[in-house]
Amino acid sequence: MRDLDVDFYGFSFYKTYGPHYALLYGRREHLDRMPGINHYFLRDEVPYRFQPGNVNYEVTYSLMGLWDYWKGFALAHQRDDLENDRDRQLAFAFDAIARHEQELTGPLIDLLISKPKVRLIGLPTADRSKRMPTVAFVIDGKQSDEITLAVDQHKIGIRYGHFYAARLIETLGLNAQNGVVRASFVHYNTLGEVQRLVDVLDRLL
Repeated sequence: MRDLDVDFYGFSFYKTYGPHYALLYGRREHLDRMPGINHYFLRDEVPYRFQPGNVNYEVTYSLMGLWDYWKGFALAHQRDDLENDRDRQLAFAFDAIARHEQELTGPLIDLLISKPKVRLIGLPTADRSKRMPTVAFVIDGKQSDEITLAVDQHKIGIRYGHFYAARLIETLGLNAQNGVVRASFVHYNTLGEVQRLVDVLDRLL
């Protein structure tokens, strides 16, 4: 948050391999001026004033496991120098993941941009500074669900639809194709798995 220098930042721990739980960061100066949503007769201070009820204690405590996970990730890569430095553990882990996910995304991007009937959504690069390891595309003359169901037969999980970006899909004129096909990669995927997907799509496209 210090590096981003933002007033507010919201995200889901689910996106960092934690539980389905959200977080809102806000600058104290702004939070102090905002009206609370808690009962009027309870203490009016941050963050209590923004909690309409008790938090889920079990889910909240499970967040502690994230530190163990990322520390384990760093130490598994023989980074013993990070043993007691949480900030550097996180920085190392996310940098390593971004490099790996870029490597995973490259072969799929290369295949898709080589096919004249494929419309890649987003930039035609796997560069981690320009795209996340989520690749969406459509194919001229084919429904997106057709592609997904065909790939399913090979025990490979990709999906289709609007992925909660319904207005974007409408704006791109892709409703008639049942949205986009989407393949998403994470740090525990392997290049071998990506190559399986590329081989299957190469035959389908």
